[in-house]
Amino acid sequence: FLSVFLYFGFIFLMSDMITIRAGIASGLFFLSIFFINDKKNKKVAVLFCIALLFHYSSVICLFIYVLLYRKISYKTLLIMSLFAVVIAVGKIDIINLIGLGRLFPKIEMYNEIQRKGGVDQLNLFNFRILFSIFIIIIFSVHYKKLRALPHFDNLFKTHFISVILFFVFSTLNMTFSIRTFEFLTIVQLILFPYLVNIFPKKIRFIPYFILIAYGIAQYYYLIDYSKIFNTYESWLFKF
Repeated sequence: FLSVFLYFGFIFLMSDMITIRAGIASGLFFLSIFFINDKKNKKVAVLFCIALLFHYSSVICLFIYVLLYRKISYKTLLIMSLFAVVIAVGKIDIINLIGLGRLFPKIEMYNEIQRKGGVDQLNLFNFRILFSIFIIIIFSVHYKKLRALPHFDNLFKTHFISVILFFVFSTLNMTFSIRTFEFLTIVQLILFPYLVNIFPKKIRFIPYFILIAYGIAQYYYLIDYSKIFNTYESWLFKF
């Protein structure tokens, strides 16, 4: 129930209705994560190649695959997150420092837009990022207990990496940073409901309340606050 609710609260409305190609690519990446656990490398490779045909942002999957296959430690992710926050707050242009703009023309294009002031200022601590950090903190406290659950470790690490990349790319361009984060947030559909496993049965209404409230907040943001769907109309409500 929680996974479906979260899906319709953001993924469906944003990825599957607006950025459709990226949504399909994100879904294929999501499926590939489960094959990593089973060491079905050929299926992972096939899903990655198909995802790449749908959207260029699938390139980021290679970085995720490398970290997951090498079984990156939780402590390493913590260190990476600290560096990411320093980069974001200090506005260090790490992308161009390491020369990624030369390798990927799309990155250079986003960089040029940023220099010309063609995008709004990015809010580093918007409610989705704050909630994602909250989940990281809660799951970190209970990591030893949760890591034994099926697929939790890779899903949690992917979510952790998505937040790290959000902060790292924030100095490049708002659109690029948000799209990278949103591409990887599909793991939240399965990851966030693990919150239920932390609470005793008597008070399991608490994680349900938290996740439903978060889903409603996302829905409100997309429908009412962001005005993304203002241009949409339905024949059913025309008079």
